Amino acid sequence: MLQTPTSLMFMLGIYPKVNALIMILFLVPVTLTVHDFWSVEEDLDKPVLHQRYQKKIAVNQRQIPTFPTQFDSEFVHFFKNVGMIGGLVMYLVLEHESDFFEYA
Repeated sequence: MLQTPTSLMFMLGIYPKVNALIMILFLVPVTLTVHDFWSVEEDLDKPVLHQRYQKKIAVNQRQIPTFPTQFDSEFVHFFKNVGMIGGLVMYLVLEHESDFFEYA
């Protein structure tokens, strides 16, 4: 619930510094607690099979991409969040140096 409004306000330019900081403060603990790939206790050699609800319909079906193991899923989402945190930190740091880029 917190990530959607702050992201939207950041993209629209409504208090972007404050919203970037709020997103960082939200993403860091969430990334470390929710996507803790180092604590996955499953056998990495055996893929997790995902059962999908299949229904025959006349239009094209969309399939949600899944990862073969829980470790793979947590690993990808952990580093996705790290990338978002890095981008937000870069925005906050480089925003103060915006005058430099105007003259370059």
